[in-house]
Amino acid sequence: VPLVPSATAYDQTCVNLNLEQGGSIVVDTLGGKLVYVVTLQGSEVPVSDLTDVAPGTYIVSVSAANGTDPVNMTGFPKTLKVNAPTEDCDEDP
Repeated sequence: VPLVPSATAYDQTCVNLNLEQGGSIVVDTLGGKLVYVVTLQGSEVPVSDLTDVAPGTYIVSVSAANGTDPVNMTGFPKTLKVNAPTEDCDEDP
């Protein structure tokens, strides 16, 4: 049974004009262990912290942790977009 990767992006959010939460990328695997590499589009440097990420387009690539397990690569590498809040978080109320 092939391993099944998944990846989801969450946008930055504002509450009462304050930045409540930075963007994030959540990666998961069904059926085993995978190695995920996440890079900001146009960069070769992997993103090590997937919480509080800046707005932008990210590329998620995967491979089997042991290098031999079959992986269902449908949809990967995957492009994810983290958006800035739609309101200005820095305004005074």
